[in-house]
Amino acid sequence: MLRDGRGVPKDSESAFQSMSELANTKNYGLAHYATAIMLSTGEGVPQDHTKAFHHFTQAGHCGVVPAIHNLANAYATGQGVEQSDPKALKMYELAVELGDPAAKFTLGVWLYKGRAVEVNKARAFQLQLEAAQAGHPVAMFNTGAAHMEGTAVQRDFHVAALWFEKAAERGLPEAAVNLGSLYRKGMGGDEPGAIKKDLHKALEVFRKYAHIPMCQALANSVEIDIKEGK
Repeated sequence: MLRDGRGVPKDSESAFQSMSELANTKNYGLAHYATAIMLSTGEGVPQDHTKAFHHFTQAGHCGVVPAIHNLANAYATGQGVEQSDPKALKMYELAVELGDPAAKFTLGVWLYKGRAVEVNKARAFQLQLEAAQAGHPVAMFNTGAAHMEGTAVQRDFHVAALWFEKAAERGLPEAAVNLGSLYRKGMGGDEPGAIKKDLHKALEVFRKYAHIPMCQALANSVEIDIKEGK
């Protein structure tokens, strides 16, 4: 209650003290996790990635799945522990087995790029799709991009547009740009799943996301295209 200020004035230092005490005396998994997050971000306590790694480890032992993903990130970046892609990969795989969407997203990226593992675009796509279905915004964008490009899945611009729209609704500027651009250009010709050029639809999309500077500029450009009859 102290950490987010609900019901009482926000007091990060007291919140950290309370969480760390619960973690150290009661071994509560969520207390270990909250303590680790605060240590890693420097909220209410000096930033200390080594101590954060310790508490993420304890939280993982207690069954807090997101903590396992954080351990994987620590190994991947070398924050608080010696950098190790093999150990990071092992942790990501474990978190994926336990259903963590963020781990599915990251492991999907690694499989696509071939980091610490052989390239496997089919599994990479499947993990991105699962993460997208769980609400991960960047995975939504990647799923849309895979359908647009036909990477490990049949090309389908309508499906791509649906995923770009979902990602745009969650605040990804590049998804809004791609969504409007699909309608501005028209994609796919006569193939199944093609999107026909529709400048008015493109303008509608760009205006909807006009708070994004690029979308505002594109809206202005599309208005000119419409006036010129392009």
